[in-house]
Amino acid sequence: MKLGITSSLVMELSGKGLSIDELGVSLVEVYMDDLPLLVGTSVDWGLVREISSLGIQLTVHAPTHTGKFSALDLGVKSGINIKTVERVMQIASSLDALKVVIHGGRIGKNYHRAYLNTKRQLEIIGSIADDFGVPVMLENLFGPSVGILPPELMSLLEPDMGICFDFGHAFLTAMELGINMDEFLTLCPMIDHLHIHDNNGSRDDHLPPGKGLIGIKFVKKVIETARPSTGILEVRNYSSLEEILRAIQVFENIPIAAR
Repeated sequence: MKLGITSSLVMELSGKGLSIDELGVSLVEVYMDDLPLLVGTSVDWGLVREISSLGIQLTVHAPTHTGKFSALDLGVKSGINIKTVERVMQIASSLDALKVVIHGGRIGKNYHRAYLNTKRQLEIIGSIADDFGVPVMLENLFGPSVGILPPELMSLLEPDMGICFDFGHAFLTAMELGINMDEFLTLCPMIDHLHIHDNNGSRDDHLPPGKGLIGIKFVKKVIETARPSTGILEVRNYSSLEEILRAIQVFENIPIAAR
């Protein structure tokens, strides 16, 4: 598994955290909610070229429903959603991104409508992804969202899509619904990307692994079972930068080959 870091921890991209050299990673996930690569449906190609010039491998996290520059909510049927995804894929292709992470839709007044909107738009997105040659990873969510339980998430996948398994989201779902975390292991055959972070079961804290209640043991279990090709330390709240460096060391030293 190639281990990377979210762009908010990269000095060259966010103005905080550590430099790429200090982090010692060769993979960064470009989080589009933090970087104005896409404002509405307008691409900042200058920023795209600037990121490309960093000379590292990249994955791209598409805008979420709360994105401040551009928003994507598949729970609502919208031509803007499809246009946004087309722009995301153009950016990802230009960056030679390994994959694009996308969220399912939010649930408004009607779950079934949100599910169908998500499913039907993912069918279109799957075709767009094929055209650009950039794989899509559908991320498990939590709360009032489409795609929080394993069978539900699996039913949304298009033929060439994989799963981005988010440990924090899975734990929040397990705590809310009273299910065992091992139930998420059924996703392992389709997991090819990870979002690694921790929390205490009540909020999406994005803590360093081992600083919450999930711990590192279950993370290693998923890595060993799924053998994903990539994983991102998606940490946003930390006491010191040394915590980030320690986490990188822990997961870089897991001797698991990609499938």
